[in-house]
Amino acid sequence: MDKFDIKILKDLEKNARLSSPRLGKAVGRSQQFVDYRLNTLKTRKPWPIITPQIITNQFKLGLRSFLLFVKLEDPTKVFDFYKKAKKNSAVNWIIATGYDWDFIIMITKKDIENLYSNITQLFKGEKIFDFDMREIVKHQMLSHSYLTKNKITLEHTALTASSKLDPLDFKILRELKKTYNVKITNIASKLKVNYRTIASRIKKMQESKIITGFRLFINPKPFGYRSYFIKFTTNIKTDHELDKFLKLLSEDEHITDSFEFLGRFSNAIIYRYKSEGKTKEFLEKLREAVPKLQDLSIFPMFDDSLYNSVIE
Repeated sequence: MDKFDIKILKDLEKNARLSSPRLGKAVGRSQQFVDYRLNTLKTRKPWPIITPQIITNQFKLGLRSFLLFVKLEDPTKVFDFYKKAKKNSAVNWIIATGYDWDFIIMITKKDIENLYSNITQLFKGEKIFDFDMREIVKHQMLSHSYLTKNKITLEHTALTASSKLDPLDFKILRELKKTYNVKITNIASKLKVNYRTIASRIKKMQESKIITGFRLFINPKPFGYRSYFIKFTTNIKTDHELDKFLKLLSEDEHITDSFEFLGRFSNAIIYRYKSEGKTKEFLEKLREAVPKLQDLSIFPMFDDSLYNSVIE
């Protein structure tokens, strides 16, 4: 993997809908060169690109998101549960981890009743040793800056008011979810609507932050990076401490996700690194920035190769 592969990943992380000709122009090579490199990347194991797709703001869609922590009784059933969870329509993201929990699952539904119904369906026939759940009030999806040097933040927060969408908007979102780089003319043909109307609706949803991006997720494993899910309680009570904390998170290129929760574990991050020393250094900075840091827990991430925008 050389500098051109990294350049291609960098531009796709900004906009996964970029065509091969536009990518070629961006990296200074031909369309054929880009197509060849992308096809070569697909043959690598593990694949460096994870689920490129549309990213929607679930709060704008009137939905609520939660992190579900799951521990199974039988460790031999972990793989079967993972396959089952990936098929669940309400699941955004699955992190396979270890120690206290087997999985950390991001799940999105319209209300608590539907959420419990979905979790009951997910747990049906399973022997669950333990589970816990935290509601997400803010989720920042950051770029993989450690590799691409991009500085992109997609922020979804519960403080955002939901938007009114009509049936056509939802149909367009579902088509974009099926194939993130589908052509507008193809959507128009399928929905029997003028392509200018489709283009206008997509633009309007982007401007109103219903669609926050077309994102390429990068698998850090082929590049020698490890991933950890770190959760903690900050107990921040002053603006000064909050400013220091937010500055730290925004400046660290190894953080790819940041969560704020309701409940005891008020914060969590996903941290990608190459060396143990780098992680220890970060944790020391975190403790300096947040003197009242409590309940720090670190979970290794063995797999997080699924991201799926939920559109009801």
